[in-house]
Amino acid sequence: MKICSKCKQKRKLSDSGSDIGRFFTMFFRKYFDRQKAHRVADYFTRGTVGCLISLSFLVVPILKGNWIVYILGALGIVLVYFLISWRDFGTYEIKIKNNTYYLLIVDIINYGVLGICGLFIIFK
Repeated sequence: MKICSKCKQKRKLSDSGSDIGRFFTMFFRKYFDRQKAHRVADYFTRGTVGCLISLSFLVVPILKGNWIVYILGALGIVLVYFLISWRDFGTYEIKIKNNTYYLLIVDIINYGVLGICGLFIIFK
């Protein structure tokens, strides 16, 4: 049991990981030591998630025919997920009417870029 630094409550913290992450970790353990394989697997797991999100926008260039715009927007989505989505940049604290909200800075960046690239793909 660990004590949460924000709310000072005892919580059982565990992260069993995803099946995609487990696959990449096992795959890269053949080529790297354990720590480096885990790091490379983090990059590839998040890159896969970025690719899947980009595939959800695939219907737009099929209908509109703007493949260059789609490639640029999809590249932005994949890169932001590949490079920074799993890092720890800290939290941003917002106080609204006696309530305190903690926002992860990395999530603000991820979903900001996802929204901008998604709108770029759809409306450009």
